[in-house]
Amino acid sequence: MVSLKATIGILTSREHLRNLDSIKNLNQLLHQARGPDIQPLRLTTPASKTPSLKDITKENASKQVPILIALIAMRLGVPNIDPKKLKATDNFYALMGFDDKLTKSLLGSIMIHFNVIPVAGATRMVTVGNAIAFAQETLDSRLDD
Repeated sequence: MVSLKATIGILTSREHLRNLDSIKNLNQLLHQARGPDIQPLRLTTPASKTPSLKDITKENASKQVPILIALIAMRLGVPNIDPKKLKATDNFYALMGFDDKLTKSLLGSIMIHFNVIPVAGATRMVTVGNAIAFAQETLDSRLDD
């Protein structure tokens, strides 16, 4: 006959295993929802020279906006993002280490750089490519005025 203590031990260990499976499933779901962790892939060595930002024009936006993103990220506490390693499809949320506040700060700072006030419900930027397009469209609309 199995004692009550042994029965509780068996049930506890089974529950523990179910919890471990749940944690593994949660981690898999989080990875699928967030996407890959790209931040380590976009970093450069700490000793690298800080890139210098030139005036951004419609013509040079594809090269200068990644530099702007790296400089803003550095000011927000995410150092060493290499603008040359950024891809148009890179998601800002993943680039900022899945930190919601840092991501919102980055997006707001990009808009403010172009003298655009962030407005709720406005066009969303979620990737580096979106930011380049935003810069080009904003600069182009000012040329039309």
